[in-house]
Amino acid sequence: MAPEKEVIGQKTLPGNSSDDVDIALEEVALNEVMARVSINLRHSQRSPRGRLRKFLVSVKFQTIIMLTILVDISAFVVETVLDERGEMTNEAHWNLAGIEIGTLVVYTLDIILRVVAFGPRNFVQDRWNIVDLFVVLTAVVVIQTPGGSPGGLVVAVKVLRFLKSARLLKIVGVMIRFFRCFHRFRTGSLAAKHTVSKNKLRYVDLNHNFDLDLTYITPDLIAMALPVKDTWQGFYRNPLNEVVRFFKVKHNGHFRVYNACPECPYPDEKFEEIGGSVVHFNVQDHTPPNMEQFLEFLVDVRKFYVGDKRQTIAVHCKAGKGRTGSLCCAWMMYSKVASSSEGAMELFAQQRTDSSKGKICGVETPSQVRYIRQLWSHLSANDAWLHRGATIPSCPEPEIALHCLKLEAGLLPFAHKMKRLKALVQCGGENVSRLALETTSVEATVTSISLEGVRVRGDVRVAVFEELTPDFSAQNAITCVPNANKAKGIILFFLFHTHFINLSGQENGNEDLAVPHEYLDPEAQENGYNCFRLSVRDLDKAHKRIKKGKHPPGSSIALYWTGDESATESVFHTATNIEVE
Repeated sequence: MAPEKEVIGQKTLPGNSSDDVDIALEEVALNEVMARVSINLRHSQRSPRGRLRKFLVSVKFQTIIMLTILVDISAFVVETVLDERGEMTNEAHWNLAGIEIGTLVVYTLDIILRVVAFGPRNFVQDRWNIVDLFVVLTAVVVIQTPGGSPGGLVVAVKVLRFLKSARLLKIVGVMIRFFRCFHRFRTGSLAAKHTVSKNKLRYVDLNHNFDLDLTYITPDLIAMALPVKDTWQGFYRNPLNEVVRFFKVKHNGHFRVYNACPECPYPDEKFEEIGGSVVHFNVQDHTPPNMEQFLEFLVDVRKFYVGDKRQTIAVHCKAGKGRTGSLCCAWMMYSKVASSSEGAMELFAQQRTDSSKGKICGVETPSQVRYIRQLWSHLSANDAWLHRGATIPSCPEPEIALHCLKLEAGLLPFAHKMKRLKALVQCGGENVSRLALETTSVEATVTSISLEGVRVRGDVRVAVFEELTPDFSAQNAITCVPNANKAKGIILFFLFHTHFINLSGQENGNEDLAVPHEYLDPEAQENGYNCFRLSVRDLDKAHKRIKKGKHPPGSSIALYWTGDESATESVFHTATNIEVE
């Protein structure tokens, strides 16, 4: 009998001699596992109790409870003031007692719903729930209608009045209401976290009291939002201590966190204390990792998985979607969990999305999508997959010259109302930030901007800015902000790698991305230029403003360039044998 074959981070079925067959079977098995996990998790959240839990942590319900607490506190203050002044009337007593009984009904209903939704066992695991229950039960006993007689309510009100006349009980009343505010702050924090998560699937574990913006994409690949140490941010984001507790309970000593959020640092020591490690990638918000970072990530994960199948990796940026999704898709492509770049992005979106909230949540930023496709092309061209066991070759960086940027089909419909425009070209450096060219300003009504034949290689960013002031610097505007979309004056931008500038949609299995033959620019051909054309849907920032009417749906941008086509035109051209160690 053939021995079982070991594959890094995976298992193959015994008796198969073909690597391709093994990997195909692994993909089927893993997809079945993930389908079951996904179905079970979503089923638990769609069950009546699951829907009730979502309602209890919703902003709407928490607002109702907070308003109830405010009414309760207001009534208590009014009652105290009237008692101190000796101005309490029978009518006021009745009204205030009615308010107190009404608020108590709401508190009692809240506790009953929580017990039903989370289960008695999980309810009592939180000591604050026990205190809350004790407070409500005490109040119920105090105002319990005696004997069920018609005059019982009158007796209850009189008893309530007598007890509240004691100074000690007034102090207790203040403490009770203070506790309710504090306890509701905690549950309100959970509501805020669910709101900030939007349609991302959260990890909910009632047995261990986890409710985190965190999702298992595969059994050993986690996507999550930023863990924060700051108390205020912890109100609506993943608290660092809770994330650390999650890894201690679930993956103690067998995990690595990949931090792609340089703008929000936190202490790595928290994870290291429980046997984990943290690897940092400096990636600007709303941009992709560069090609070198992609390859470094794959090599590091591969080394981490060697020899121990218990290892798990977690990737996060700020929201746990764009930069996180780019790196997660990279690993799923390399490990053959997905059979294409489109398949990887689809799988990530399906796993990361809470389908009960509608819109699919995946990698949406055009340049991030472009770089995922570039990476797939690089891996395919070199047959560089995890199961092959070979090192990953570095990506060639052919030098090209950029000549002109054309704004096509009315890309800027309100150009006559805009200030002058500047084009910015950056190449290489940290976050593709090294200045290659910043053009002089031109009228916004022009249809082309000269790029002066600037020579670039490797990772390139091209951006168009509105010149806000006479001394405006586009380079300073985009390098001084953590989020490229929020750079002052920026209208649109896109990133690409010069080795893949001829990568078409058809070559990548997506015919919708291919430029129609009749739309190829004859002017570019006559002048010996190559044309890299992108629809407005494929331009960062601009793609979000189509629905707002800022850019027409059929508009586009064209980049005219020249260079060594033999090094760029074919995605099937084998890269050099320089290996990334």
